[in-house]
Amino acid sequence: MRRFPLRQLILYTVYILLVFCLQVSYSTEMSFLGQIPDLMFVFTVLTAYFYDFRDGAIVGLVLGLLRDCFCAPCVTGLDGTLVVTGGIGMLVLFLAAAFASSFFTGRMKRNVPFSFATVAVATIIYKVAGYLLSVLWFSLVQHTVTAMDLADFALGSLLPQLGLNLIAAIPLVFLLKFLGPYKRGSAKDKNEDKIISGEGNWVTY
Repeated sequence: MRRFPLRQLILYTVYILLVFCLQVSYSTEMSFLGQIPDLMFVFTVLTAYFYDFRDGAIVGLVLGLLRDCFCAPCVTGLDGTLVVTGGIGMLVLFLAAAFASSFFTGRMKRNVPFSFATVAVATIIYKVAGYLLSVLWFSLVQHTVTAMDLADFALGSLLPQLGLNLIAAIPLVFLLKFLGPYKRGSAKDKNEDKIISGEGNWVTY
């Protein structure tokens, strides 16, 4: 009979609350060139990378729910009014977990150095996808061209976000890999488990 994972439940709860509180409370202090480190996104990616899709998906859905409830982004509707989006945070973080859990995790053995490459690639995909969606929204739905051009996006949004997320990954890697949620030397920590593949603005352009 498997023991109830009390240690994992407690530590994940503490980590999630810590990451969320830091994200919403100190976003201004952590900003650079209009961007802020996306701690919730990075934490979800690292969890999925180190401990498989199940852990990452659960963490992503919980953080995504908090994201949607407390700092959901707004978009301009067809009538010109601002509309608060719902469910986007959960979807984004769930997809981030799915990506990170299968990004060379078998070949690279979920090692610490490559976790930063996973964060980098996931951030690039996330930002580029958000930029393309914003361009499509403005051009196809609102019939305007108000999204920033490609050069401004790369220099003023993508690169600062990439740098901030990589910096944020340093303490989060230490938190996840060396302090828990799994004991050092456990099957999960040794990556012997089966890989299951599969302004509160947290996104800015």
